[in-house]
Amino acid sequence: MHQRRRLILAAVTLLAAALLIVSWPGAARAQAGGAFGLDALKPSPFEFEPKDARIVSDATAEVDFAFSIQPGYHVYSNQISVKVKSPADVSLAEFVKPPPKRKHDPILKDDVEYYEGTVAFTARLKIPTRSALDGQTLVLNVRYQGCSPDTCFLPETRTLEFRFGPGGAEGTGGGASCPLPVPSAPPGPNLNSSVLVSGRKQVSGEQPW
Repeated sequence: MHQRRRLILAAVTLLAAALLIVSWPGAARAQAGGAFGLDALKPSPFEFEPKDARIVSDATAEVDFAFSIQPGYHVYSNQISVKVKSPADVSLAEFVKPPPKRKHDPILKDDVEYYEGTVAFTARLKIPTRSALDGQTLVLNVRYQGCSPDTCFLPETRTLEFRFGPGGAEGTGGGASCPLPVPSAPPGPNLNSSVLVSGRKQVSGEQPW
C-alpha cells in the first residue's frame, strides 16, 4: 500500500514538472509582450521607400526617399542620419531634412523636434565626375531610432538602393531592405532588458552606427 502511494506521488510530481516545462516559454513570451506592449509578430511601424536619383552637376548628385511612420509613433529629428555604403568614391555632402514638428515634451521637460506621418528626405552626394554614377546603383544606409509615446526602440539601420540612368539621366529608387519585426524587441537574452532614459523607457542593447 505504501509502495503504491509513493509511485502515485512520484507520477503526479513528474506530470506537474512536465506541464511547467511546456508552459514556461509561453509565459515568457507573454511577459515579454507585456513589457514592450507590442506583439512579437507585428510588422515594423517604420517604412522606407526609395524615390528619385539624379545627377545635379559634375560634382553633385541627389537621391530622395520617403519615410513613413505609422500613427502613434514618431522619430526625433536628431535621431535620423544617412551614410553612403557604395560606390566607394561617392560620399555624403549634405542630408537635407524637411522642417520637423515641434512640441513641449512633459517627460523631458523641454521642447523637442520630431517627424510623424510620411516625410520626404534628400541625400546630396559628392561625386568625383558626372560619369561616376552613370548606370550605377548607389546604396545608402539610413540610421534612425523610432519611438512610441512611452518607449524609444532599439536603433535600426535600413539599406536603400537607387539606380542612376545611363549618361547621367534621372533614375529611380531600386528597393529597401526588409523591415525587421517589432523594433522594440532586441533578440536574444536582452529581450526583457530596458532602462529609463530621461523619464522615457528605452530598450537597451543599442548597436553602434
